[in-house]
This record gives sequence, structure tokens and C-alpha cells, in this order.
Amino acid sequence: MRSMMRKTLLGSLSIGLCLSLAACGNLGSRTVSASSAFASDQQTIWFTSNYPPGPNVAINNVLIFQGGKVTCYDTSGQATSPSLSSSSTTPNSSAAGTQPQSDSDGAEQSDSPTASAILTYGDLKGLDTQQIVAKAQSADHHHFHNAIAADMQLYQIDVQQAKSDIVTSRQSLSNTDTAGNHGARGNEIDNANLVISNDEAVIAQLQKTPYQAPTAVPYTLGQKSSSDGTVATQTLSFDYTGAPIGGNVPNDSCVLNSDCRASAGTPYQKISFSRQLSAAPGTSTVNGTKYSGYQTGSGSTIGYLQTASSDNFVLG
Repeated sequence: MRSMMRKTLLGSLSIGLCLSLAACGNLGSRTVSASSAFASDQQTIWFTSNYPPGPNVAINNVLIFQGGKVTCYDTSGQATSPSLSSSSTTPNSSAAGTQPQSDSDGAEQSDSPTASAILTYGDLKGLDTQQIVAKAQSADHHHFHNAIAADMQLYQIDVQQAKSDIVTSRQSLSNTDTAGNHGARGNEIDNANLVISNDEAVIAQLQKTPYQAPTAVPYTLGQKSSSDGTVATQTLSFDYTGAPIGGNVPNDSCVLNSDCRASAGTPYQKISFSRQLSAAPGTSTVNGTKYSGYQTGSGSTIGYLQTASSDNFVLG
């Protein structure tokens, strides 16, 4: 009798522990549709990356869904460069270094460093929900400062170019005494000085721009059906205010206009997030945590939208 009671008690404890772990998303596997994956009233956290989750794989965005809205934290950390463009800030842009390889458990492991990454899946080890949110905001703040630095660098390059133009124009003035040349070169010098003045005003304004924490915005989950009525594609979309790295490119016609110059003095812009979803095979394990979710895009824009779970996510 005692033996039977002991077995019953141990069985109950095992079931309770299993249910507790399943709530954390690491045990128990369900089939979950996209329409319910993001729609819970409870807070759910998703991550975008260029590769399946791995310890050194960079996380480009942390998306927190709750009550029909999403808060998007920008966590990509591309290094600043004069050649940066606004397209370099999309979540599918590369920031993870060499493509990782899969281990036998399906986990994406990579020994390649992610020198430009602000946040990786490995950084989430041992963190609870609150700590992950705090980590995401800290990474978003870091991303903001990278965006400020990139914008300032581009305007500083524009200032140096304008100064070089002034030198060239003055050299032309000294080489000829024609009235037409003097007038044209004089206008070039005046315009270049104005560009320098206005560029420097933008730089000063960027330096004073305060960080803004992301806010929750509505999202849509568009759906297209095939001829047989099944779901063919689904697209997760929303607009949010963010600071794209290298997205604030100097434009002479803009910096010479006071209204346009004022808007150029902030890195914040409206960003459209849109990802076409497709089912991603299997799960990835990082530091004992299982991740699953969706593959996004195709070809050169392929990416991943993952959450801490062993569930099987499908369209629908």
C-alpha cells in the first residue's frame, strides 16, 4: 500500500513539474496557428534574426505582443560606416557574422564572433521575462546611440565635402579673372558655407536628441488563401517609431530648408515592419532553452521569427 502511495505521489509531482516547465515553453509540444500565436492577452516575446537561434546569433528585434498590440525594440548593432544606407537597418540585414552550423540537437551553434551584435540568443541565458524586457530596452537604447553616431558621421562627411568644394572653388578663382567664373565660383562658395552651417546645426540637434522608449502599436496579420481555401501566406505588419542606423542621409536641398532641416535633426522615423511568414522546421536549443516559430522572407531576405517554445507553429 505504501509503495503504491509513494508511486502515486511521485507521479503527481512529475506531472506538476512537467506542467510547470511546459508553461515556460520548453516541454510539451502543441500545434499553434499564427492567428493565435501573437493574440494572447498574456505577454509573449518573439525575436527576429537572420539565422535560427544560436548562442552567437544576433537578435535584430525583440517583439513583445500583448492585447492585440506589439512593442518593437530595435536591437541590431551594425557598425557605423559612411556607406550605411537605410536598407541596412531592416531586421533581415546581416549582423550575425558567419552562418552558424547545426548541432545534432537541431540547435544552431556558431563559434564565429558577432562583433557588431548588441544582443544575442546567448545573452538571454537564465533571464526571466522581466529581465528579457529590460535587456531589450537596454539594447534598443544602445541601438539608438549607434543611429545617432551613424547620422552624425554622415553629416560630418558632408561638411568635409563642402569644405573641399570651397577649396576647389577658390583655386578656380585664382586661376582666372573672368567675371562669369568669379560669379559662379562665388555662388558655390556661398552655398557650401550655408551647407556647412546647416549641417552643423543638424549635428548639434542630433547630439541633443533624447532617447524614446518604444511604445505598443497595433499590428495586422494579413492572410491570403489558395484556391482550395487553405492559408497560402500570412504577413505580420505594423508601423512603429524607430531610429534606423544610417537612415538619416544628408541632402543639400533639405538642409537648406528650415522645416526639412528640423526633421533631419532627429534619428527617429516611421518604420514599416512587414514579414511574410512560413513554417520553420523543428526547434533550436540554446543553453537548454528551446526556440521555435516561423521562417520569414525568402532568398537573400530570409530570416527567422522565434520564441522560447517547443510548439509547432503553423499558418492559419
